[in-house]
Amino acid sequence: MKKYEIYIAYVAWEGNGKNRPVLCLKTDRGLAYAYKITTKFDNKNFAVRKRYYKIKYWKKAGLNQQSYIDTNNIISFSAAEIESRPPIGKLTEYDKKALLDFIQNDT
Repeated sequence: MKKYEIYIAYVAWEGNGKNRPVLCLKTDRGLAYAYKITTKFDNKNFAVRKRYYKIKYWKKAGLNQQSYIDTNNIISFSAAEIESRPPIGKLTEYDKKALLDFIQNDT
C-alpha cells in the first residue's frame, strides 16, 4: 500500500458497515490508516461539509462519480484486509497538493 492510493475496504460503524473507497495515508505495524471517500455531500450539515475535500480529478483517481475525502476522522483497519486487492486508483499530483493545502488551512 502506498500513500494516496485508493482501495476498497470494509468500513464498520456502530453495528453496521459497508465496502467503500478509502484513501491510504500510511501503514504501521499491520494497520492501515485512511480517510473515507464518499459521494454524499449535499445531505450533510455545514460543519461536516466544510471538512470534505472535493476531489477535482475523481475520474483519474479511479472513482466512478464526484467524490469527497472525509477529513473529519482517520480510520484504521487491518492492512492485510486490503493489501490482498490492488488499488482502484490514486490521487493526481494536483489533488495531493490541494488536499494537503485543504487540511493545513482547516481551522
